[in-house]
Amino acid sequence: MKETVKGTIKHLTRGPVSVIKGLTILDLLGMYKSQMSDKPVAAIYNNQIVDLQIPIMSDFEIEFLPKNTRWGASVYRRSLTHVLIQAVYEIYPKAILHIGQSLANGYYFDVIFKKGKLTQATCKKIESAMRKIIKERRPFEITLYDIQELHEIFTKQGFHDKSSLLRAINQREILAVKCGNFIDIYHGPYVPDTGYITEFSLIYYPPGLVVRYPKIGGPSIPSRQLKEPNLFSAYKEAARWNKILGVENVADLNETVLKGKIDDIIMMAEGLHENKIVKVADEILSKKGQTRLILIAGPSSSGKTTFSRRLRVQLEVSGLKTAVLSTDDYFVDRKDTPRNKRGEYDFESIKAVDIRLLNEHLSDILRGKTIRVPRFNFHTGKRLKSRFLPLRLEKDQILIVEGIHSLNPQLTKKIPERYKYKIYVSALSQLCIDSHNRIFTSDTRLLRRIVRDRLFRGYSALETVKRWPDVREGEEINIFPFQENADTMFNSALVYEHSVLKMYAERFLKEISPQDHYYVEAARLLDFLDLFVPVTPHNVPTNSILREFIGGSSFVY
Repeated sequence: MKETVKGTIKHLTRGPVSVIKGLTILDLLGMYKSQMSDKPVAAIYNNQIVDLQIPIMSDFEIEFLPKNTRWGASVYRRSLTHVLIQAVYEIYPKAILHIGQSLANGYYFDVIFKKGKLTQATCKKIESAMRKIIKERRPFEITLYDIQELHEIFTKQGFHDKSSLLRAINQREILAVKCGNFIDIYHGPYVPDTGYITEFSLIYYPPGLVVRYPKIGGPSIPSRQLKEPNLFSAYKEAARWNKILGVENVADLNETVLKGKIDDIIMMAEGLHENKIVKVADEILSKKGQTRLILIAGPSSSGKTTFSRRLRVQLEVSGLKTAVLSTDDYFVDRKDTPRNKRGEYDFESIKAVDIRLLNEHLSDILRGKTIRVPRFNFHTGKRLKSRFLPLRLEKDQILIVEGIHSLNPQLTKKIPERYKYKIYVSALSQLCIDSHNRIFTSDTRLLRRIVRDRLFRGYSALETVKRWPDVREGEEINIFPFQENADTMFNSALVYEHSVLKMYAERFLKEISPQDHYYVEAARLLDFLDLFVPVTPHNVPTNSILREFIGGSSFVY
């Protein structure tokens, strides 16, 4: 008699079911596919995101992941990217691909040829090759390789960034994925075969291309072509900075650590930040007499607060007096805070801010009146009625307003546009794992927040990870749509920061129990941090944006 194991399938079975030990999750899916409206691309198996092809070897709890879910989308995009790379190398074997960042609801790629350049016609040819691969339903083959064998394969193919990356992996064997003749390090689950990739589009985005995918929670790819010139410019600037530093991927970064040169990289990266802040200050000074209001916005853990402090210092030493106003003090009382669709407080909503009072105060202060700035108590969730800070703006002063909604026109709708200078701050990491695998900007910010919340705000890594999906959802609705309103963007990412954050985040993430539902995210982040050689923070300058998250800053928060 064949051995069986028991388990539950989330959202599909009320009680335990028995299956033959060794049956794959894909086989199990076949038994229940008639009950599902969306085709799964992966699964959560005992709190780990896994491929559908793996066998069930023990008692289980399984949740199937369609592509329109957060983790399912990640699997779908990873598989789609692999198909793009395979297609390019099939028709242009000597081409060089470099993945960029998220752009226009897709991933940006530079495609470099020995002769000629990328064109609209080239993109159409690549897209046709991708659709051919998808139609053939080629399997994604996941195999365990001896690490030395894989090193030799990458070296022979000219993927030196991948072969160098293997040095940081302390294992004798490692998983790799193959579809066609392109082989890559396995950084997470893939769909079973290319036929699962039902939706994508390829857009010529000079000088490169963007491969677009369906939005999370959305039924299909947005039809509108997005133009994001400010964001794209910030990405290209970050790439230029990385070239200056000589650190374009994780392997490059690890090499600088192992060779004892990381302190030079830290100083140079911080110098590039300082140079950018000086340029922003100079632009504001060039509009002296017209600009009365500096609006600084950005998503959670982007470093807005430290940037605001450093910009203020630069403006002051240049002779421009400043005053500061935080929109956090204009939160409505907790009982009046709007709730999201799950019934939880939606602190990312602009309706969580008393817009009427803020506009009234901004109008008054720009007319030379003294306002009484409220104080908000985050512990009680109430505005302190007996504590106000009188604030008056002198004629030669400029007001700095910092908050996640600062670029939303509603926040300052009563203030003439000519008075405003708008800055968007985000951590747009242009550092890549290697030429074909990117580092998610949101992961950088999440790691920052995990460390800061655990060290200084009394929140465990579990609480931060649990809250993060709501934060991300709020950003998509309330922050990202307004980033192109900015007059300039400041990229707060530091090329070395993941190596420093690893010193803290790794321990905090390991505090999350493997039995907890959110261990799925902890395990993913721990696998990511495994790629980095750690760096101690002793040479991180006290005015660094990174200090906002790890402590030791010269600024008071």
